[in-house]
Amino acid sequence: MKDLKKLIESIYNAEYTYLGYDRKTTTSKIISDFDEKAAAKQAAISKAGGD
Repeated sequence: MKDLKKLIESIYNAEYTYLGYDRKTTTSKIISDFDEKAAAKQAAISKAGGD
């Protein structure tokens, strides 16, 4: 059971690391960053004449 807990924690940490954050980062911060990036991409697409 201890090994399972370690595995779950390592996967959880890996997700944060993959996204470029650490465990102290709040979920709302990650979501707001994602929304900002999505808005920037949409603006670039619109500027280029796409949908």
